[in-house]
Amino acid sequence: MNVSEVPPDLRLPWLAPSGSVILPDGSAAEGALESAVDDLIRRITDSGPIATSLRLVLMLAAWDEEFRAANLYPGNVYLASEWSVQPLAEAAGVHDTMLDTFAALHALLTLLFQAELIYRFPVAIKFRGTFGAERQFRLNCWGRRLASRIAKHDSAAQFSTSIRRRLAAHLQEHHDLYTKHMALLRDLAAFPAGAAWESAKQLPVGVLI
Repeated sequence: MNVSEVPPDLRLPWLAPSGSVILPDGSAAEGALESAVDDLIRRITDSGPIATSLRLVLMLAAWDEEFRAANLYPGNVYLASEWSVQPLAEAAGVHDTMLDTFAALHALLTLLFQAELIYRFPVAIKFRGTFGAERQFRLNCWGRRLASRIAKHDSAAQFSTSIRRRLAAHLQEHHDLYTKHMALLRDLAAFPAGAAWESAKQLPVGVLI
């Protein structure tokens, strides 16, 4: 079995710095990967790129869910760019130096993209009006499936609850700002090109759709 044959929500063990995972053949392979993922989740509070990636996946899922719960958008929102991650982590109460520097964060997002857990692409021209280096991104269905696995794990359940509680409070505090921004996104034709991008940059946590 190679990595392309592994469901994306089970791929992180393959991408860990310690090296590849050796799997048995046949139906036992997926069970072995599930055990390997569970072992990584047990160490979610550790340092290192895999633990930080798991925390980031959990935060992105919680942000999406709380954004919907606050009646701000019925679908899944994108973070506007890498610069949205640090304030998201601060709002979630997650302190991780790997989320504070562009180089480290770029490596984490590249890891998640390689694992096919996120959508990531240049900010849409309808929002920005031109091309730029920034990439909007969000979890895909496989990323949300991994986030659900993390949130239900005994080792991470309390951590997940704390993140969601903090993000709900953040969205309640800044509800009017996000409401105004989402209204702009729904009526782009009424604003100059690039207005959505400038509006996103003024938010506590920049978002796009």
